[in-house]
Amino acid sequence: MKGNIIKIFWGVVLISLGGLSLADKLGYVSLESITSQMWSIIFAVTSAAFFLSYFLSGIRNWGWLFPTLIFAALALTINLIHEDSESPIIAIPILLSIGIPFYVGFLLNHKHWGLLIPAWILTVVAIIPALSERIHSNLIGALFLFATAFPFLVVYLVNRQRKWALIVGVVLGFIGIFPLLDTFIQGDLVGPIVMFLFALAFFIIYFVSKKQWWALIPSGVFASIGVVALLDILLPSYDYFQIGKYQFGVYTGVLFLGFAITFSILWLLRASRPTGWAKYPAIGLLVASILAFLMGKTFNDIIPAVALLIIGVVMIIGAVLKRKAAPPPTS
Repeated sequence: MKGNIIKIFWGVVLISLGGLSLADKLGYVSLESITSQMWSIIFAVTSAAFFLSYFLSGIRNWGWLFPTLIFAALALTINLIHEDSESPIIAIPILLSIGIPFYVGFLLNHKHWGLLIPAWILTVVAIIPALSERIHSNLIGALFLFATAFPFLVVYLVNRQRKWALIVGVVLGFIGIFPLLDTFIQGDLVGPIVMFLFALAFFIIYFVSKKQWWALIPSGVFASIGVVALLDILLPSYDYFQIGKYQFGVYTGVLFLGFAITFSILWLLRASRPTGWAKYPAIGLLVASILAFLMGKTFNDIIPAVALLIIGVVMIIGAVLKRKAAPPPTS
């Protein structure tokens, strides 16, 4: 009961924020009049509210720490920007706020050792901005890829039966050589090639062990990004095109279509894998792809508002349906 009340509360909050953001984009209200100090206070209060929700729902529901720490980091970042807007360390609080909950999840249950992988990667990403002014960009790219490969190699060394981890570690290490060999590869092609190799690495994980169906998600995401990057090279300046009075979007539409296809493939595996839920993001992303194609640049302006509205509605519907499906108490 307490969990449903929390979800309904935040669903209403998200819908209100989405409506406010949409009203700002349509010109009914203006959010530009809010000062940076006021935004800092708003984010700090929001962080405290999320932390209270985390405390009330139980410390094992560590997913609440994501919005708690992200909004706290936003409040801190606003103050850092006010002091030094050009310092690369500004990005560190945000990146660490996403990584810390994974560490907490592992500390609460050591069986979930896989949480240490995204935690480590996000920690490395957080450190990189501080090195950007001292190290060449190509070396930073190689350092990131080698650091990303490290936890997968550790996973394999701890348990030699996890061959998929060895494959990922080797592939990422191989990709890490690319930034160092940038002089031998045309700069424009490096981006798409790296994205496709990332996609290939995760697809190999799924191919080696069909139980790792989750690997299809990052594989599809990286492949979709790679396709868009390749389109940008082959069809430059075709992000939007005009037909009469109407403007249509290409790159964003293709990106969301790739995401939709990824979750559609997961849904097709529902007979042998627990992926029946994938139809919902597949449908939502397909609708987003169609809207991005038809609305052009206008779609990019309303993405945050639409996302907040959709998430809020889904949270409320999920809480209401869960409450209706709950069995009656026994005497």
